[in-house]
Amino acid sequence: MIRNRSQAMVCRDGKLLLVEHRMKGRDFFNLPGGGIEENETPEEAAMRELNEESGVSGKNLPPIAIQNKPE
Repeated sequence: MIRNRSQAMVCRDGKLLLVEHRMKGRDFFNLPGGGIEENETPEEAAMRELNEESGVSGKNLPPIAIQNKPE
């Protein structure tokens, strides 16, 4: 199953907001983000995920990058 994802990048006072995740005994950090839901734009998904994962509200800004990965 292929699911498109969107992430938000928040920089403030020279710091980058990252969210800690734990999976299969591994700890790692990512930008806040997740899957894009049906009828949702990538920008809307990024703002929703930002709030869900960090409690931070953001405003829509233009995309920084779009990356396509083969299956």
